[in-house]
Amino acid sequence: MRKDNVVYLNSLITSGYTKKVDITFIPRRIWSPEATTAELIRKRELRRERFTYEVDFEDFMMPFQKNITEKAKALEAAFKT
Repeated sequence: MRKDNVVYLNSLITSGYTKKVDITFIPRRIWSPEATTAELIRKRELRRERFTYEVDFEDFMMPFQKNITEKAKALEAAFKT
């Protein structure tokens, strides 16, 4: 049979030979919108009200300790240059 024969091409189409596999990406998880800065700040305020300063958060330092740490880092940076 010839490859350009109409009957042969029609039989390929009807048998599903020309149907391609659908490779579209379907994510398994639907992403929720990120919290805004105001919402994140409000969340931290609520945690502070609930737990006071007895609980150490991963990014929280008492004001005195924070000041000392910042000055120490500034001194280290000054000596490195």
